[in-house]
Amino acid sequence: MGLLLASCAGLGGSPGGGQGSRSLLRQGWEFLAAGRLDPAIACFEQVASTDPENGEARLGLGRAREGLLASRPIAGREAGQDYLEAIRLLPADPRPRLGAARIAFLTGETDEAALRAIEARALAEAAGAEPEQFEANVLLARATLRQILASPPGAVAALRRRADAAIDRSTLLEPGRPEPYELGAELAASTGDFDAQRAHLRRGVQTCPEAEPLHEKLRAAWGPALPGQASSLLEAYESLVSLHPDSPATRWYLGLARRADADARRAASDWGGAEAGYAAASEAFGRSAALDPSRKEATEEAAAAASAASAWCRLGTEDLPAASRLFLEALRRFPPLLGRPDPLGKTPREGIERICDAWTSRGELDPARDLVEEALALCACPPEWSVRLARLCRDTATEAEAARKGEHARSLYEKSFAAYSSALGSLPEDPRVLVEGAAVLLHHLGRDDARAEEMLRRACEIGERALAEPSLPVEERDALSGAVGDACEHLGVLFHDRRADPQTARSFFEKSLLHAPRPRPRVRWYLGKIEGGSGTAASSSSPLK
Repeated sequence: MGLLLASCAGLGGSPGGGQGSRSLLRQGWEFLAAGRLDPAIACFEQVASTDPENGEARLGLGRAREGLLASRPIAGREAGQDYLEAIRLLPADPRPRLGAARIAFLTGETDEAALRAIEARALAEAAGAEPEQFEANVLLARATLRQILASPPGAVAALRRRADAAIDRSTLLEPGRPEPYELGAELAASTGDFDAQRAHLRRGVQTCPEAEPLHEKLRAAWGPALPGQASSLLEAYESLVSLHPDSPATRWYLGLARRADADARRAASDWGGAEAGYAAASEAFGRSAALDPSRKEATEEAAAAASAASAWCRLGTEDLPAASRLFLEALRRFPPLLGRPDPLGKTPREGIERICDAWTSRGELDPARDLVEEALALCACPPEWSVRLARLCRDTATEAEAARKGEHARSLYEKSFAAYSSALGSLPEDPRVLVEGAAVLLHHLGRDDARAEEMLRRACEIGERALAEPSLPVEERDALSGAVGDACEHLGVLFHDRRADPQTARSFFEKSLLHAPRPRPRVRWYLGKIEGGSGTAASSSSPLK
């Protein structure tokens, strides 16, 4: 409330206020200080009803109703009326005029806000009330900035001088407050002087190191980092940290500046410089959290992002094992990072998929499988990854079979079917996943024929229903037709080999031939066998790949 906050006797109140009014006023201001606006209004209204000339009650009503403005817009008009009445009753008190200036500014009456701020400042200077002087100068500077933006060029110079003077006064009155520096930066930006804008914000951060809005404005004013530029945000923060080594906020924003610089180096394919920058950023974040433990959770997220960014650097140098390790480290620290794009638009999901594709194309299936399996254990991954793991387990199991490692192969087939089952929890209508899972169960594990049959029949039903839609795109039609054909082929094998029912098997084999694009030599072999031919094109025990 400032130095002019009167005692609850009521500054400017009527002579007949009495002890009851003073007590209610005191209680009203206490409620107001505690943020309890409705009880405060009740106290001030009770005083005003019995003592209409009590200026302190009207001032209190204005302050309380102003606090309701965000949730009840009509409260602004009510507060404005209360402040005008308080101005009449308290002509020498700057507080009602400050309140009227705030309401006018919030409701877009900029000229009125500036006029009331000038009046309040004069009264505060006469009373020696420095907090009220500070607020009046800040309000005047804000109103004048708004006037500058709406004024013709010829009027700007005088308005700028008035804003400059108000900002200078507020800085002298409260050198440790961030508002004057923010206003100085806004004033400079309004005239296109961006060097002055950054200088104001830098002085503000230097003076008020824990004022995070100033840090954010300084980052925004500097713009994107460019490696090797003469004056950079990183240089600014290295200087600021040397002045405030124990400031958690300054350390934190040093980390952000280092990370932005590393991002710029990574964009320029400076992999080594970028990775060193990410490591330095993590160090700054960790130091900030050590100074302020409340930043620990944010530090874990920032460190995870730095690990993921470093992984992209290793991908740039084609160091796939290191990139894999760093992506997993990032997910271990902060699992939600998986699908979150970094400033270069890259996600850990994209990086992990790229690594897996690279390993798979080289025939290095084991590390690809291990990477996907560990990622699935760390975070909520897309269901397509369960399908990817199932296929990798199936293919590495086939390799193990060829190497006569039967026990190892079977364990991998079990993992493959478990992964297919997991994928079906999210993709229950995907015929390809149903067919592939059933094939592992039927041909490789040799168990649960009834379940395999159910999965294959379901794949046929879903696929045929979708194929009946004339608007189905050609690419999807080919894939679905292939899945239905494969399902029918597997059902034919099931009924021929396990159920000894060649006629039912033939109906499935014939149906499978209706579906493109596979030539299906095994189907023709079975049909030849059913019809009494010798067919040698395929072995009945060979699984469909």
